[in-house]
Amino acid sequence: MSIRAQIEKLIVAGELFELNPLNHKDNRRRTVFMSGEINSLVSGPWANAEMAGRCYRLRAELEDFITAEQITVCWEPFGADKEQIGRLDPPEWDVWDLRSRDPSPGLRAFFRFACKDVGVFFTCSPRSLKVSWLDRLPLLHRESREWRKAIADCLAEWKALFPNHQSVNGSQISDYITGGVILR
Repeated sequence: MSIRAQIEKLIVAGELFELNPLNHKDNRRRTVFMSGEINSLVSGPWANAEMAGRCYRLRAELEDFITAEQITVCWEPFGADKEQIGRLDPPEWDVWDLRSRDPSPGLRAFFRFACKDVGVFFTCSPRSLKVSWLDRLPLLHRESREWRKAIADCLAEWKALFPNHQSVNGSQISDYITGGVILR
């Protein structure tokens, strides 16, 4: 079974969800599939207005991943500045994060590419501040136990949903994502 067929099977089973941009005039360039955890964050219901506002912003940034003509990418781990997505260390594991920085608290959504321009988002962690509505500790510094756990959780989620498939493993950014990439 192809990975696309596996994704469709997981959607029917309610184990994956496709994010459809709220703007019906969107210009789709990429696709986002989400775990139940990410889907709950971006779809609600939310416990309070603070959570709703922050999760709605995360949704907007995921929609940007889908529709943006240009997307900034940090190709080299630990080299990030203001990029939207980045490849994490070690690069050969092909775990990426979407950096949702504003408004505070900063969040990181961890994902892998199922195929070119198709991200599967699994988990979300606060970057540096505890968030009452997330059951994950802040990631803090890049060598922390929490960073290692977040990457390991993403890999474990992939293996559970796609036991017979590898994520994209490329040597250049065009193996993962096309069009409008601003590589830093």
